Amino acid sequence: MSLQPGAHLSAYEILGLIGSGGMGMVYRARDPKLGRDVALKVLPEEFALDADRLARFRREAQVLASLNHPNIAAIYGLEEADGVRALVLEFVEGPTLADRIAHGAIPLDEALPIARQIADALEAAHEHGIVHRDLKPANIKLRPDGTVKVLDFGLAKALDSSPSATEVSQLPTITSPAMTHMGMILGTAAYMSPEQARGKPVDKRADIWAFGCVFYEMLAGTRAFRGTTFDELNGEISPDGRWVAYQSNESGQDEMYVRPFPEVNSGRWQVSTGGGNRPLWAHSGKELFYLAPGGGVMSVGVEGGAMFRAGSPTKLFEGPYLAPPAGIVGRTYDVSADGQRFLMIKQAASTDVTSAPPQIIVVQNWLEAEAPRAEAMSSTGEVVR
Repeated sequence: MSLQPGAHLSAYEILGLIGSGGMGMVYRARDPKLGRDVALKVLPEEFALDADRLARFRREAQVLASLNHPNIAAIYGLEEADGVRALVLEFVEGPTLADRIAHGAIPLDEALPIARQIADALEAAHEHGIVHRDLKPANIKLRPDGTVKVLDFGLAKALDSSPSATEVSQLPTITSPAMTHMGMILGTAAYMSPEQARGKPVDKRADIWAFGCVFYEMLAGTRAFRGTTFDELNGEISPDGRWVAYQSNESGQDEMYVRPFPEVNSGRWQVSTGGGNRPLWAHSGKELFYLAPGGGVMSVGVEGGAMFRAGSPTKLFEGPYLAPPAGIVGRTYDVSADGQRFLMIKQAASTDVTSAPPQIIVVQNWLEAEAPRAEAMSSTGEVVR
């Protein structure tokens, strides 16, 4: 739900949009009772029925309410009006640390006081058993009076042994619209510790890692890690919602893996050999398909009961089928409900897509049968109707 300037949420008057993130949109608003500006973090309407997102939103209120420190942005309350839920947060004037770094490296005598205040904020949170999980320059504000405020403990998790401590919130904050597909490991990779990037359990040491990355960037004017050690892409949730298949290049080449969902820290299984990408579950959930590096479709029989089991990969058919470029999320094929017919995009023999565009074909009983072509590929590689 987008709130326009002049609109009201409960008693608060919306002044304008500040920004948006994985946990919702943030507005600057006016508190008429106390005569001060606040920040309202509003959960988007389209996610109002998402139980996991609602749970994370309520936890954010509880987590922030337990923190009282001059270097942590305060929470004033939790509002709900006309089905809209919002956190009422301290509005912090000034640029983010990311804005400051964009102007160049920060001199040591200026960087040390900033770093000290960030460390104080993290120490206070850690003393409460809270891990920030997404510390980065964009989540740090620099007030004109020199005070530093750490923002957005939105996916922080209290370190306790209760069942609620093992929720899907192990995944850090979404930072790219292209990465919102369910089942992917999400977050700001340049600041994630290795164990967090692999979806393993984290503690305060993940924040210490991120703090080191931030401090380096302050002094050097550039990120400590400009790329990730490996990528995990194209996550696909199984039909029963218990498993996620994805591709990762952690072995040095793209292979297919499966791990439990949402309990992402319970181990993983490599189900491909010799490479693979773009997973696709059969409707039955008993078979997993993926594209082979040289073209064609592979099949792996799977069993996802109390323990996950996978058979040996089998090549169903091969050919010059179109796949998205490496690093691009998406797939260019689909399978029928019975698992016997595949809809594929076959690359044209000519490189001139205007004269010989790729064709939509059906592969049935492992034999190609050209179907009436309802779609063609444009010169940019996008499907056009």
